[in-house]
Amino acid sequence: DIHNNSVAIFDIQPHRLQQYCSYGSTFEYYTAPVAIQFLRDTIGAAQELDLTALYKAKRSIKSMVHPGYSSLRDTILANSSAVSVEPDIAALQVIQASDLVISMPFTSTAMLARDLGKPAVFYDPANILQKDDPAAHGIPILQNYQDLIVWMKSKV
Repeated sequence: DIHNNSVAIFDIQPHRLQQYCSYGSTFEYYTAPVAIQFLRDTIGAAQELDLTALYKAKRSIKSMVHPGYSSLRDTILANSSAVSVEPDIAALQVIQASDLVISMPFTSTAMLARDLGKPAVFYDPANILQKDDPAAHGIPILQNYQDLIVWMKSKV
């Protein structure tokens, strides 16, 4: 199903806190507050610009997903015009069906979109990544809502 004027949004679902502790991780970017702000901003910007947001989670992590994130994600999706894409649908299909791609840093979906000629950015709502981070592979990193709006307006 092709959506005109659409933006594909790819996040990474945060795990439960005890899951991170079991990894022995001292710093974790993919936390519930960051993931929630990512969704609020990207879906909000799409709505503000009258674009169809195609939201796709990387994969279903079932009971390992952070419950606060899961609840707020469901609320955000229910109260928006965003289309939730099943996790088992290939990212390639979602990218091909969209005009723009916004990915959580540093997922491969942004690079795949670029390779397909689609405008792509990483969105860092935590504003903690370096804009020239080599992991971005030259794909722009946006760090605030206004920059997201300006970028989206310039691409549709």
